[in-house]
Amino acid sequence: MQYDPQAQMDDKNMLNDMLNTEKQLVGVYASFLCECASQDGRQLFAGNLEQTAQDQFQTFRLMQQKGWYQVEQAEKGKINQARQTMAQIKTEL
Repeated sequence: MQYDPQAQMDDKNMLNDMLNTEKQLVGVYASFLCECASQDGRQLFAGNLEQTAQDQFQTFRLMQQKGWYQVEQAEKGKINQARQTMAQIKTEL
């Protein structure tokens, strides 16, 4: 196979790939944590989940600072509505 410099990923694509991988790992570790019966296993998965979530957030912040990940600001009305919905769900539990 011949080296193709055009086949390399640029920084934006590498960070995007990292971000998506970290998001997937957070989900996997959360599932493992919820389904693990062993206390040692739960501690391991909880630690992995926390570290991966921190890594994901750092990657997200870097992409955001470089202008590669735009976030829309939520309207106050939508935030308040979400709070009310979550409070109602909490009381029903």
